[in-house]
Amino acid sequence: SPTAIKALNYNSNTSVRVSSNSASSIQVSFELIIPEKVTVRLYDVSGKTLPAIIHQNYTAGKHYETIHMNLPKGIYLYSFSTASFNTKGRFIVP
Repeated sequence: SPTAIKALNYNSNTSVRVSSNSASSIQVSFELIIPEKVTVRLYDVSGKTLPAIIHQNYTAGKHYETIHMNLPKGIYLYSFSTASFNTKGRFIVP
């Protein structure tokens, strides 16, 4: 089963989930209450920034993205940001 961290900001009702079932794909799901530009960045455990996996405008509502990239097994950090909400978390590539 995937290992994921879910962040919830009760002020903006923005929820974020980042997970991975394999080294070849990352699942990002989030819900926005207003249209916003979303940026999701990944970092390895040493803090090295990997390419941004999401950087685009989204409408209000629920969104599900699968990003195909080959990552070695391990722990990764992510940052999720919009103009009104920022969160950080981690996930494991099994």
